Amino acid sequence: MAHWLMVGLAALLFLFYQWHHWRTIEITSKRPMLPSIVVFVAVLGQCVDRVKMPQSIPSMQGRLYKFLFELVVSICVIYFGMVVVWHFLELLTILLLQLTLRKFRCVSESNYQLYEEFWIGGITLPLSLIILTPP
Repeated sequence: MAHWLMVGLAALLFLFYQWHHWRTIEITSKRPMLPSIVVFVAVLGQCVDRVKMPQSIPSMQGRLYKFLFELVVSICVIYFGMVVVWHFLELLTILLLQLTLRKFRCVSESNYQLYEEFWIGGITLPLSLIILTPP
């Protein structure tokens, strides 16, 4: 199990990276934040449960190596879980929702624009809660 301090530090570094990265990009869709927060908490929980020091590395090298290993691996797991997996699922959901509702004219354009955040949140929030539940 990884130490909560290292996972928390990795989470803060990832959030700083996201803030710095997204500050320069204009966000075009109205994505709700709650599903991303739920998935972020799930990824942090997986980091704490799954990140372990390999047995091949001797433990006599000190706690510093263990903490650095946990920090680097936790950053990689958080990045992969949030950017590669979750943002892909979220983008895929938004595109499928737009294709279904706008292109097939299930909803008028003005209603879609007015309730876009609710449409997206109605799909991504249950998806994020499914990801949060442990296997």
